[in-house]
Amino acid sequence: MIPKPQGHEKVIAWVVLAVLMSALLTAVSCHGSVVDKPFVNWVVTVESNWNPLARGKNGEVGLMQVKQIALDDVNKHFGWRYSLIDLLKPEIVLKVGEAYLRLQEWRLVKRYKRQPSKSEVYAAFRFGLRGSLRKTKT
Repeated sequence: MIPKPQGHEKVIAWVVLAVLMSALLTAVSCHGSVVDKPFVNWVVTVESNWNPLARGKNGEVGLMQVKQIALDDVNKHFGWRYSLIDLLKPEIVLKVGEAYLRLQEWRLVKRYKRQPSKSEVYAAFRFGLRGSLRKTKT
């Protein structure tokens, strides 16, 4: 049985996890990532038409119409502490939205062992991984 990390070992474990996650996201973004600036700009145009105060009918907020569940996911993976109110600031919602796009892209690569299309990444951004499978198959 592996002993549970204590004190500084726990901190080291979190740092290693953060470095590995960062490396994985960098690997995806450097090697054929579909998440580039034009794609992010397209998502902003589709989601909010560049209105930083946009609110969706299902709780989506800001330029990229990020939902609470997506925000929680990004906060957890990157150690951030952003709230829905923070997403009304364009620089924060763009950071969070792009991170979520890249995270979903990485998950699709991991799951299917291939580079996903932009439509698959966008569907995962909009509907989550399970929802994106239903939406892209029909």
